[in-house]
Amino acid sequence: MTSDNELVRKHLERPFDARQRGWAKVAMGLCGVLLAWYEYLQPSVMPFTGKWGWAKNLMYTHLGTHGVAIGTGLIGLLLLLLGGYDIATSQRRAFDAPD
Repeated sequence: MTSDNELVRKHLERPFDARQRGWAKVAMGLCGVLLAWYEYLQPSVMPFTGKWGWAKNLMYTHLGTHGVAIGTGLIGLLLLLLGGYDIATSQRRAFDAPD
């Protein structure tokens, strides 16, 4: 399937630039921090089930009652920092700038 549309072709070659990927990481990090806050207010209790039960069990046994909140918060904070770095180091480019 081919397309003669220039905008579609450019998007399919490189769908997101570094700045857009950075904002996506910031959004996911913010969700992680909010989930950690919710987990801190209402901590989960054992036994943990599901696909990520092993990770929750690991955090709970090594970090205590609020271990799941601590682990989730650290992951969210890491995503926030990585996204902020991507945004800060990306070069701004106008959408209509010729290549």
